[in-house]
Amino acid sequence: MGNNVGKFSGNIVGKFMRNIAGNTGGNNTGNNTMLPHVMPQTLPRNSLDNRAISPVVGEMLMLTVVLILVALFAASSSSFIPSDREPSVNILVGDVDPSNHDVTLWHKGGDVVSLSNMKVIIGNGNERNTFTEDNFVINGDDELKNFKPGDYMTVHAGYDIRGEDITVVVGSTVVMYGRIRE
Repeated sequence: MGNNVGKFSGNIVGKFMRNIAGNTGGNNTGNNTMLPHVMPQTLPRNSLDNRAISPVVGEMLMLTVVLILVALFAASSSSFIPSDREPSVNILVGDVDPSNHDVTLWHKGGDVVSLSNMKVIIGNGNERNTFTEDNFVINGDDELKNFKPGDYMTVHAGYDIRGEDITVVVGSTVVMYGRIRE
């Protein structure tokens, strides 16, 4: 009985293999009505289909890293951009004309200063007056709007300012502080 079981199982396996290969089991009449049986194939665990995802994921990770590095570089490089430079002006205070209470300022060197960006503050500890471009005359010409090295500027105060403190401010920077002679 043991021999017969081996032959029987061998015949079944042989017929199955012939059916897969397209052989009908000896009946070669040309009319093949039996379709070959195809076993569904299972792909191994490390198949090409699973490995195809890896390059896409890798590229996305690289793209993410590059974008993060670009953002960090842009954020950190903005701190290296120089800010607006403080103006550098050397101003000498002249004497006050007692008849019209004007004070003369001499531009002895440094940057050119626009009158619209400049103010002169005159006063003592209790009272201070701010003068702007409407009160300034450069080199005796009302039309000049820039205070350049070598120029002189007259500030029309309108009251006796002898002995008062004077502060010249350009933008938000104090460029000169002093006291007007009596």
